[in-house]
This record gives sequence, structure tokens and C-alpha cells, in this order.
Amino acid sequence: MSHSDLDYGPVRDAAEDRALYDLVNIAFRPSAAADDPKGWERYQTRADSGDLRVVRRGGQVVGGLRAIPMAHFFGGRAVPCVGLSGVTVAPEHRSRGLAAAMMRRHVLEARAQGVPLASLYPASDALYGRAGYERAGHYLHHRVRPGALTGARRELEVRRATEADQPAIHALYATYARHRDGHVDRDARWWRFWVEGFFPTPLRTYLALAPDGAPEGYVSLVQTATDGHPYDVVVRDVAATSARAWRSLAAFLAAHSTMAGHVVFRGGFDHPLVQLTREQDVTITQRLDWMLRVLDVPAALTARGYPPISGALDLAVTDDLVADNAGPFRLTLDAGHPTVTPGGDGRLRLDVRALASLYSGYASPFTLASFGQLDGDPESLALARAVFAGQPSLADMF
Repeated sequence: MSHSDLDYGPVRDAAEDRALYDLVNIAFRPSAAADDPKGWERYQTRADSGDLRVVRRGGQVVGGLRAIPMAHFFGGRAVPCVGLSGVTVAPEHRSRGLAAAMMRRHVLEARAQGVPLASLYPASDALYGRAGYERAGHYLHHRVRPGALTGARRELEVRRATEADQPAIHALYATYARHRDGHVDRDARWWRFWVEGFFPTPLRTYLALAPDGAPEGYVSLVQTATDGHPYDVVVRDVAATSARAWRSLAAFLAAHSTMAGHVVFRGGFDHPLVQLTREQDVTITQRLDWMLRVLDVPAALTARGYPPISGALDLAVTDDLVADNAGPFRLTLDAGHPTVTPGGDGRLRLDVRALASLYSGYASPFTLASFGQLDGDPESLALARAVFAGQPSLADMF
């Protein structure tokens, strides 16, 4: 159906802001009371009106989204990105192609703003795939019995954190996350709204301290009721910069074994707490792969980090939405330093969706080639595997 009558853009006033909030509640919080003042207050506190986009039909708000300025780490470098959250369409306007039209307009707007990447958690892979998004990393909930953390060892003092420790905590996360492909490069706003303020239950944070008192790791957690045990320990955030800090934090969590049924934590398959668990006693209770959209091929390829190798990849990219992404590009690496230029012989042929999975390290070029999503000669495939190797994950929900 034609969507030429749709008007997409920033919210214009408080009435449109409230209309979008009501649609978000219908889609994501159907049991929330429409007139709940605390819910509206939380929404206003977290939402920057500059992030909000709505789509109108006949002057009425019928859908919208939040576009959050952010960045993901890839290869040790933070790549600017726009993160989508709360994509919603009024129930009476669904299944008519409106969401797909809204997503296409969002992609073109973000591309015009010069952002290299966009990311989101999908409710429908097919919907976002039509806008050029593809799976790019893992978001997992791990569950383990406290007693199974047998790699735990209390080597460092652990104490409760205070407000004065926040700068040290932020610095620890930045050091840890930089080498976790896909993790968010958190700015002050991200910490305030998407880590510390995302969940209604206040976090309790504990630090692992070196003998000289310097923080080497932290864990932020809540205790939640569960069947059969007084509580589960739910880790909302954790990071460390040394093996002894990881072992000490794991020992701190294991010490809840007399009361807690499980320790629950979020992250990728290679999360450090998985490595400290006896045998294979970790259960994955939730898996949601997040998706990435390459908005600007040359800018995205230039912005990320690479291993210290040299060589050239000739990419022939197709993109049926962003015309400037189409065409041959040569990625040249000199000991890991990238240069991207137009041209080359296009020996590695793929569309923009396959490029997203390759770029993040989610899928190897050989896997993509086996499903016909990428085509190239053996030398180009082998180099691409080395260039984009990774195990991307997220520990943040947005």
C-alpha cells in the first residue's frame, strides 16, 4: 500500500510526546496504567525529545521510535551509532507496511546525519531486514548455581561502593568494554539512564580492590524473589581489568550460595564468569541476537579497529536503499591502519545486510558464502576472516 501520505519527523510538542508514550505502553507495557504519573515521569526523564521520531497520518501520531546517539566498540575503537528503541505502531495501523516505511525513512535520515552505523534489538528480523539490518551479535542471559563458580577465589578485598567511586567504576567498564566487540561505549547519559536508571530496583555495587586500594573490578546487582529459594542474585553490570579481580568477584557471588538459588548475568558466550564455572553448568535462559545496519560503508570501515595485519580487500557492496553504499570499495590495511577508497576489482561480493554480520564478526565470510550471502575467491575469504574476526556481544539493553 502507498505511504505517500505519511509524515515522519521529530516530535513537535508535548501532545505528540504523550501520544508516542501511550503507543509505547500499548506495545511494550500493556498492563501499565495509562495515567500512571510515575511511568510518565520515568519516560520523560529518560527520553530526550531530540531522540524521538513519530510518523503521522492525517496529522495523527500513528507510530514512532527513539533514536539514541551511542557508539559500539569494534576492534578496540568506538564507532558512532544510532540505537533504536521503542519502535511502535498503533494497533489499528499494523500489518499495513507502516513500520517498514518508517524504518526506511529512519535509515535515510540517519545516513544524512553522517552516522556510520545503526543498531537495535528486533521484535521481527524480517521487518528490520527489509531496511538493511542483519544479526550482528549476541545478548544472552546466563544462569548458574553459586556453588558452580569453582574458579572463584577471594584474592582481593570486596567492599560496597559509594557515590565517590562512580568515576572509577566508569573507567573500569571502559577499559573492559573496549576489547569486547559490540559493547557500548557508555557516556554519562548512558550510565544515568540505561545502566543505573533502567531498572526500577536500585542497584547495589561492590568493588574488588587491589592491595593498594585501587579498584580492579566491580559488580552491580539486585536480589529478586524466585521459586524454591529466597532469591536469585541478578547481576546487572560487571567488569574487571584483572584475572584476580574476576576470581574475587566470582567468589563474592558464590558466597550467596546458602540463600541464593542462582546467579544470573548478561553478556556473550565468552563472558568471563562463564570461564569461572565448573564444567558446563551454565544455562542460557534467554537469547536475543541484536541487529546492525551499515549506514555509510566507507565511514564504518574506516572507523572500526583491526588486528595488526596488512592487505587489501576489494568489496562490491549492494544496497537497495542507500545509493551511496553501492559500488566497489577497497579496504587497505597497513599493520591494522585502515584506508578506504572507491574502486577495486570487487572480488568480495555481498549486500549491505551480509556486510553487517561480517563487519561485527557475528558471521565468518565462509559461513556467509555457504548460504549464498557472500561470494569471493578463497584468498579474499581468508583475509576477510582475519580482518573481521570477533565474538560480538552486548550486556546492555536499550
